[in-house]
Amino acid sequence: MMKAGVVQMTSSADPSHNMKALQASLHRLSEQGVKLALTPENALVFGGKQDYQRHAERLGHGPLQQQLAELAHHYDLWLVVGAFPIQNDNGMLSSTSLVFDNAGHLRGSYDKLHLFDVEVADAHGRYCESDYFEAGDRLATLDTPFGCLGLSICYDVRFAPMYQALRAQGADIITVPAAFTRVTGQAHWETLLRARAIDTPVSYKHLPAQQKRPTT
Repeated sequence: MMKAGVVQMTSSADPSHNMKALQASLHRLSEQGVKLALTPENALVFGGKQDYQRHAERLGHGPLQQQLAELAHHYDLWLVVGAFPIQNDNGMLSSTSLVFDNAGHLRGSYDKLHLFDVEVADAHGRYCESDYFEAGDRLATLDTPFGCLGLSICYDVRFAPMYQALRAQGADIITVPAAFTRVTGQAHWETLLRARAIDTPVSYKHLPAQQKRPTT
């Protein structure tokens, strides 16, 4: 039986501060026997355009990704980093989910498909991720010891066909790391998660007979 753990963070634009908080959380989760740990969106860098540009790294390279790999290896767990700024070949940034295995190897990644460009009734007012990120162009699934992971990020959760497509590609577990605003979170977060779970039921046909259970 695999035990998964969710890291909750109040991240800032300072990666060193965020990394310390992440390490402390992974230490606690490891002591509880967790083998799959998931962080929120923007766990290591949560700020404005200049912050993302300053700390962005090439995929699979850079000191921050190296530290993440070392944490996964040290605590002997798979680590899904909700979203991290990655610099692409064209010089643009993507908001990218990273998956490290328990040996510290980067095993997969996913560039956020649906960027959060909306007006919200809060003090900030307007959010426009496309000002500093470019949208991804592919779905991402990944085989792990726990089953096939389907990767998504935050605002993706509003788009049901994406989750149905991930399920069609064999996803057993779908991750939705997020940094929802307070207003949209209170109004929509749990409702949307429940809706996507209903949209994408897991089939148990592939399980041994003693592990099968009825769907509802």
